[in-house]
Amino acid sequence: MLGSLYKKNGQLNEALALFHQSKEEAEARKDDLAVLNSLNSLSDLFLYWDIPEYADMYASEAVRVERNTKMKNPMISAQTYINKGRALYSLEETDSLYLYIDKARDLCKHMPYNSGMVDVDILHGSYLTDLGGDSLHTGIKELWHVTQQGTPLSRAKAYHQLAQTYLKCDDSSNAETMLDSLYTLLNHSNLPSYITINYEPILTHYFTHNKQHKAEQYAKLMFLEKQAFKAKRLNYNLVESIVDLQTEQKNKDLRIAQLRQSNQRLWLFNFIIIFAIIFSIVIALFFRQKRYHKINMRRAEEKFASVVKELNKSNVEKEKIKQEIDEFLKDNDNRTELETLTPFILKNSGETKFRQCFELLYPLFLHRLRERVPSITRREELLSMLIVLKQGTKEVAELLSIAPRSVLMLRHRFRQKIGMDTEYSLESFIEEMLGADSKLELRSESDLELKEDMVHE
Repeated sequence: MLGSLYKKNGQLNEALALFHQSKEEAEARKDDLAVLNSLNSLSDLFLYWDIPEYADMYASEAVRVERNTKMKNPMISAQTYINKGRALYSLEETDSLYLYIDKARDLCKHMPYNSGMVDVDILHGSYLTDLGGDSLHTGIKELWHVTQQGTPLSRAKAYHQLAQTYLKCDDSSNAETMLDSLYTLLNHSNLPSYITINYEPILTHYFTHNKQHKAEQYAKLMFLEKQAFKAKRLNYNLVESIVDLQTEQKNKDLRIAQLRQSNQRLWLFNFIIIFAIIFSIVIALFFRQKRYHKINMRRAEEKFASVVKELNKSNVEKEKIKQEIDEFLKDNDNRTELETLTPFILKNSGETKFRQCFELLYPLFLHRLRERVPSITRREELLSMLIVLKQGTKEVAELLSIAPRSVLMLRHRFRQKIGMDTEYSLESFIEEMLGADSKLELRSESDLELKEDMVHE
């Protein structure tokens, strides 16, 4: 706000310093909207003092910041595009003017008229009336709209542009009406306004039509503006000096940045050398590890070959056993005993004969059982084989010539050795060991009845 007061009082140096200070503090706080507001103030400052080159420079920077701002403010964004359009219009670089006018109009359509749309209408209307031709009527319409709803300053700008347009069209009546309204606003308003006026066509018109009084009024205004123009030129020179100082500072900053970049390149070079050394060490370790891996692979292949050899040997033995079984089965007496394998073979022919017949009928059972329970006893093996043959506790006691209570104790100890849960039966375990050779229907119910009898006793 203080910078704006300095601007209106002609203290360009102070205003410029304050706007730059606000921009730097906003950048330090990473407040994009405040940065954008400061850039708009700088652009407007140079437009106010008729220095469009610098106005365009700051307006371009403001447009860049606005595009990257996440939290947008429609009023500030609209002012950004309006200032860019005004700078281009002042520089007579109108190729991309419509782009910024359309962006500003889109942002202003939901805001109060004097919060942005009035500036859009002045800029667009002035451009269209200067363009002439088919665009003239549209431009006049937009400027007339400003004269009806705009602020005193906006209305003065619209009256001036309309007067210039009517003078070009030789419409003296409307031109003089606009000039009278302009003069009234500039001299009799409670809040005086100051705008840049093109006096040459106005004075020429009044002298041509012998209206000396009107010509005198505008001649006085021109005289005052000439004096202000001297101040503007002085301020322009001051700006040039300020910009030169800023440019010199930027050159210093650039040289410092180049030195830093040179140091960074040196650090990068050193880093590359260190990285190359480390990479070489890693490659050497990799090839060494690869060599060890080949050695280990060779040893593994040798071990695998040995295992295959043992497996082949085992297969030979298996074939030999199979042949023996086939020969055994060829004997009718043996075949009959095998097919009618009953627990009484254990009682009549002895344990050896019973085991022989059982292993022929269930060749993998005892092998699996011993793998599962390495510490299994001879009696526990017999118990397991009798369970396979569907023998209950009473039958097992009779065949092993022991008391039924001893059979229960044998079962209990065997279960502890296996580590079975109470919910998991010994018959289920035996069936699991038996595998796919056959499915048993084990007599667990009779065992439970015997257990109950023993408890009652």
